Order: sequence, then structure tokens, then C-alpha cells
Amino acid sequence: MKNIYLFLFTITLALGANAQKDVYLKIDHFLNGQPFTFNSVGTNNLGNQFKVNRLEYYISKVNIIHDGGQITPATTEYFLVDGQAGLNAMIGNLNITTLEGVQLGIGVEDPANHSDPTAYPNGHPLYPKMPSMHWGWQSGYRFVAMEGTSGNGFSQIFEFHALGDVNYHVFTINTAGKAMGNAIIIELEANMEMALKGINVNSGTINHGEAGDAAKLLLNYNQAVFKSTDGNNSISINENIDVNDLVIYPNPSKGHIAIKANSQIEESLTFEVKDITGKTIEVQSSNLNFDLDASGIYFISIYSDRAYVGTKKVVIAD
Repeated sequence: MKNIYLFLFTITLALGANAQKDVYLKIDHFLNGQPFTFNSVGTNNLGNQFKVNRLEYYISKVNIIHDGGQITPATTEYFLVDGQAGLNAMIGNLNITTLEGVQLGIGVEDPANHSDPTAYPNGHPLYPKMPSMHWGWQSGYRFVAMEGTSGNGFSQIFEFHALGDVNYHVFTINTAGKAMGNAIIIELEANMEMALKGINVNSGTINHGEAGDAAKLLLNYNQAVFKSTDGNNSISINENIDVNDLVIYPNPSKGHIAIKANSQIEESLTFEVKDITGKTIEVQSSNLNFDLDASGIYFISIYSDRAYVGTKKVVIAD
């Protein structure tokens, strides 16, 4: 009889370990170490003081990394995050024993980025908003809308409406999460002074688009804004490789291009080529030579061991 009880107890433990768990994604916003509030004063790494009066951004392509590197997509596809409220949302009821990390993208991926907002039901994150988060079918959604004041007496206005398929990347944050009963909570901090890292806002600036400071803002969101709250805050952006050390030649080109890289890292590299519309043309690993037939502007996103390194622009001439 004792053996039967022991067997049943063991089975119960096994079933419990593999049971479905409610997984939540919680993001709290901070500004220079304090809880973020609109119109509070922040300072970026350039010493620029600023106040934010609008902050919204999209999160998409959320994947859960668990149990030895397994990747399971969240059942909720899109979130529109408000600066004041942050995010606290259930992202799925998933079969997870040990959480290892989370993957997410800032913005809306192609082709959803070019979909019709009115095709979504009222209340959906991609349904039309006021103020609008949609730039038009060709440009797509604003990935981040960040507005505020800066400069002497906060008399200067800055606006960043950052968008563009070329600026969409999925990154990884390693985290063990927090277990609460039959739930796992992924807790992240978003530090808003890091969104303006390296961006001079003292004289005011308005940048609506996919280049310049808007692109830098999105790069900061991918590399510097988010960290986990459990002491494991590494983001799988490969900072040991400087994208400027990778040389693409000839550029402009008649069609054939090559990438010069340190031989020690060549085998770890993966390249994703997109055209000017954001459409993926090809993805290849290790091979440092490309043949692009059609003339135009291309963007090559470079990854090392699946960690994002940076993006290079290439011009193919007639």
C-alpha cells in the first residue's frame, strides 16, 4: 500500500511540473530610477533635461524561451503600451516548467505593419487610435510615439514618431521570471532616459520616419531600454561586435557585394537582406557574398549567434 501511495505521489508531482501555467508580461516604466510619470523631469546621458507628455509603443512577436531552449509563441500577438500605465497582461496559458527568457519586438512586423487598421475589431491594439498610431498603409504603424519638451525652460518641443520595417527587430532578454502559484510573471523594467541615449533634444527636434534620430530611438529600445528585474538583465544584442567593423564592398555595387569580417566571427554571422519596402529578400549564414539582381536600396541586418549586431545600407545601381 505504501508503494502505491508513493507511486501516486510521484505521478502527481510529475503532472504538476508539466501542468499549464498562466504566463504574464509585466513592464514598469522608470525615469532615472524613479517611477515614470508624464511631465516629470528626466536627464539623458548627454545631460539633456526633458519632460515626456506622450509615450506609446507597440510590442509584438512575443516568444517564451523555456525548458532547455524551447521557444513557444505567446497566444496574444500585439500590445499597445502606454507610458503611464505600463503593461500587465496575460500572454498565454502555456506548458512551461522552467522559464529562461523572453523574446519580443518593438513595433509591428511585416506584413501586419501594412494591414488595414479598420480590418481589426474595436479594442484590438491595431485598430485605429486617437491620437493615431498609424502612418498610412505604405509606411505602416508608428512603432514608438514619444513627445515632450526640453531645452531652456522646457520651451523646445521634441517629437519622435519612429517606424519602418527596416527598424523592426526581435531581441531576447534572459530572465527566470517569478513563480506565483500556477502562474509565471515576466517582470521587465523600461528605463525611459535610455530611450533618448545619445540623442540631443536640447534644441527641440521633430523626426517622423525611419531614419536619423527616430532610427536611433528604436535602436535604443532594442538595446538599452529594457532589462529584467530578477538580476539577470542581459539582452542578447552582441555588443562585442561593432557593426562598423564589418565592411560591405563595393557599395554602391552593380549587383555583387561582399562582407569583410574578422575571421574569428565569420562562422557565427547570419545576414538578413531586406529591400526598401521591408520585404525580406534572403537570409543566409556564414556566406559573406551576395548577388542582388534588382537595382535599389537594400538593408542588411547582421546577427551573431542569433544576437542582433546592426544594420548596413547597400545601394545596387543599374
